[in-house]
Amino acid sequence: MARTGEDVGDYFAYLASIVESSDDAIIGKTLDGTIVSWNAGAERLYGYTPEEAIGQPISMLAPADRDDEVPGILAEILAGRRVEHYETLRRRKDGTIVGVSVTVSPVRDETERVVGASAVARDITDRRRAYEASAYLASIVESSDDAIIGKTLDGTIVSWNAGAERLYGYTPEEAIGQPISMLVSDSRDDEVPQILAELAAGRSVEHYETIRRRKDGSRVDVSLTVSPIRDATGNVTGASAVARDITDRRRAEEARRAQALELNDDVVQGLVAAQYAFELGRAEEAERSVRATLAAARRIVADLFGSHASRPGDFQRSRPTELG
Repeated sequence: MARTGEDVGDYFAYLASIVESSDDAIIGKTLDGTIVSWNAGAERLYGYTPEEAIGQPISMLAPADRDDEVPGILAEILAGRRVEHYETLRRRKDGTIVGVSVTVSPVRDETERVVGASAVARDITDRRRAYEASAYLASIVESSDDAIIGKTLDGTIVSWNAGAERLYGYTPEEAIGQPISMLVSDSRDDEVPQILAELAAGRSVEHYETIRRRKDGSRVDVSLTVSPIRDATGNVTGASAVARDITDRRRAEEARRAQALELNDDVVQGLVAAQYAFELGRAEEAERSVRATLAAARRIVADLFGSHASRPGDFQRSRPTELG
C-alpha cells in the first residue's frame, strides 16, 4: 500500500528523530565536502553548534597531518563505495584531538545517482586508551626477565612470554594450548591441583619454591607466584603465574650450608681436643686448641658472611654451649 503524503512526512520525521537522538555524530555533506546537516551527537563530539558547522567544509575537523584523508574518502563516495569503521583522529572546536571510528556512506537520489554522503563518527577515545594501556602492559610482560604464563582454571596454557621461553625452552607455539603440568616433574604432580584449587577459591599462591622441568628434561629451581584473574563481574576465570629462576640462589644456599657444617665439625673437633687436653692437665695444649679452633671458625665465618661479620659481638648464641 502506497504511503500518503502525511505518512511520508511522519516517516521522515521519525528518521530525523532517530538521527537527532543518536549518541553518535551523524553529519550530512555534499560531494565537495560541505556540511549540510549536523546532529546533537556531532555537537557533543566536536563542540560546534549546527549553526557554526553547517555550510563549513568537513575538512575543518581534520588535523593538519590528516588533510589527505578527506579527498580520499570523498573519492570513495563518488565511486559509490562505503568507507566502514575507519579509525582516525579529528579536531574539536577547542583544538583538542579525538580518536574516532568513521563510517561514511553515499547518499543517492531517486535515480541512484550519488549526490552526497552521510558520515557516522563514534568517539573511541576510551577504547584507544584501554588498547594503549593493554599494549603497554603486554610490552612489560613480554620484556620481563621472569617467566609469565597465563592459564585457564583447568591448567591450559593461554599465554607465554619471552621469559617463559628462556626459562623452560618451549616457544609460545609449542606451549600455548598445552597443560601446565607438562612443566611439572613426576614427583611434584600433586602441586598443580592444589595450586588450581587455591586459585578457584580466589586466593593467590606467593613465592612458592619448587622444581620445574624444562623442554630438554633438565630440572630448574623456581619461585612461583600465581594469582587469580577475574572478569568484570569478579568471577575467577583464569590465572597468571610468574616464575623466577632461583638456581643460583639455591646453589649459594647449599654452599653456605656446607660451610656451616664444616664450621660445626671443625669447632666440635677442636673443642673436644681442647677438653681432652684440659682433662689431662695439659692447659697450654688446651689453650692452643681453643685458639686454633677460633681462628678456623673466624676464617669460615668470613667466607660465609664477609670479613666484617667476624668482629666480636656480631653473633650471639641461642643457647649455652656445653663442653661436658
